[in-house]
Amino acid sequence: MQFLFVGHIVQLAVVIGLANGLPPLPPGVRIVSGPTYNSTTTRVDFEIAAPQYQEDKGQWGGMVELIFPTTVNAAVQAGENATSNPTAFAGVKSILLVLPVAAGPSDSPYGDGLALVAQLGYQNSQGAVVVKPQFTTTPWFCDGSHPSSQPVRQAAYIHDIVLPLARMFCPAAADGTPCLVDLIGFSKSGWGALSLLLSNSSVYHRAAIWDAPTMLSLNFCQWMLERCNVSTGCLWDMMSDIGDCNAWAECAPDSLVPQAPQALKDMNNPRLFLSGQHYFGSWPNSGDYAKGPGAPFNHTVDMHARLTSFGIAHVYNDNLDPGKHEWSDVWLKPALEFLSTKR
Repeated sequence: MQFLFVGHIVQLAVVIGLANGLPPLPPGVRIVSGPTYNSTTTRVDFEIAAPQYQEDKGQWGGMVELIFPTTVNAAVQAGENATSNPTAFAGVKSILLVLPVAAGPSDSPYGDGLALVAQLGYQNSQGAVVVKPQFTTTPWFCDGSHPSSQPVRQAAYIHDIVLPLARMFCPAAADGTPCLVDLIGFSKSGWGALSLLLSNSSVYHRAAIWDAPTMLSLNFCQWMLERCNVSTGCLWDMMSDIGDCNAWAECAPDSLVPQAPQALKDMNNPRLFLSGQHYFGSWPNSGDYAKGPGAPFNHTVDMHARLTSFGIAHVYNDNLDPGKHEWSDVWLKPALEFLSTKR
């Protein structure tokens, strides 16, 4: 079966349990290749061109990778007609977004978060589709305000494109309730996961983060801009992505905490796992990023205090250090255990 999609014919080689095929996506967004199901890796790949969200660099970015429970293998044969087995993904109950730290097809030099989550078997124990989006610029998961004509709208890219594609494989409950979406990340992607949860708690159910610069402030952003060149990279490429300090502050967890909704304040149902440490826990390495006003050393410790002061429920663990700032089962296992608890 083929589907006409934004002017392109796409051969759908996976059972999706969705009679209407691909979901509606914004005008101008097109599927370049995929979705193709690989029964060996239980993975589906899309390559997406979305120039109104990020620069199109082919396979260097714009990929969305999905891994499924192995139970899907029992119901799906690679290349099977898209509507021949509508129950194939009935066992998928949730979505986990594994947010990358680096741009492009790999998370180098930080390891492979998607592969490690799959290795730990989260997709099987939780009946989850595990999703990793790729970005053509350093991901901060924010929508920028840019003097150039090239947009970088990473939060909107996830909301408008990644989630609709992921929801194809996660049927809604009988009462119409969509499947839950969780977030996991560290460093920049931990900053992004916390930002997305605080600003979109009705979309995202839980977030688990480790060793992230969560307390970077507006004052620090302004101080940094006086000392760096935005065109050649500034504050881990934050400014080249987001554009200016005011746009950045709209996404910064430090700014969002006081505005957190009541839904995040249920102490019987914490929706955030906050952990460290390596760079940004209670003994980070001192570098230029950690000097100046509003740049505390103890990001994880201080964010814990800030969340507590505003009554935001969270699980806190500042004793997780694998010795490197990377994807590691040392912190990933307890983070996934949190996401696995009763919902």
